[in-house]
Amino acid sequence: MDQATRLALAGVTVAVLSLLDGCARLRCLAEQCYSGPDGVITTADGTPVTEEGRAKRAALAELRARAAEDNRKEAERRAEEWRAYQARLEAMRAEQEAAQKEGEDKRKARIAAVEARGYKLVSFRDLYRDLKKMPIGSKRAVVGWYRIDGRLETLSAGVYEKMAAAPLRQGLNDGIDLSYASVFLLTDKTPRALREKLRAPPCPALCEAFFLGHTTYCTLTDSFTIGGRTGVCFAVDGELQ
Repeated sequence: MDQATRLALAGVTVAVLSLLDGCARLRCLAEQCYSGPDGVITTADGTPVTEEGRAKRAALAELRARAAEDNRKEAERRAEEWRAYQARLEAMRAEQEAAQKEGEDKRKARIAAVEARGYKLVSFRDLYRDLKKMPIGSKRAVVGWYRIDGRLETLSAGVYEKMAAAPLRQGLNDGIDLSYASVFLLTDKTPRALREKLRAPPCPALCEAFFLGHTTYCTLTDSFTIGGRTGVCFAVDGELQ
């Protein structure tokens, strides 16, 4: 073998040894170990890497992989539960909207039936403001709070209408203060069933009512008026069911 061939073989040998050493170092890096000066591969704490150690680390890596997979599945399960919850919430919202729409449609149908009988739907404020100016016999439908005050039956504004009318106390919208405003009622010709309802608790003290009625002249009597006084009252013809 000539000199050139021997040199070539020596170069190949060195290259192969370098490659093997590089592979060992890469494997050591993956296993968190290093190669000492004596060529013995050890872990970070100096323990020699054995086949048993590699098997244990492989088993640990598998356990970690399984744990990661379990975590992924748990995250997917929670995400699916959240989507199902959102779907149920959306279904409940749709049901509520449908129920509200149905209730609103029924309310509009009742109001239309009332107006078809000649009763005009008004707020308590409008009834109170226009009671003495509208023609006698004018038919109106109104919501308010009914109560008996001594010998007088009265209707006052509902809670929500009073809240909405708060700016009236600052002189807005005709300056009508609904806090103490009331309309006197006549129920002597009201249907018997409704009269009995108005005489039963809690109505004598306070109860909400949706009255159908008309304006009429009346004589108001109380403990402070001798002989009474003439005024305009709201005669109750019935109620909106």
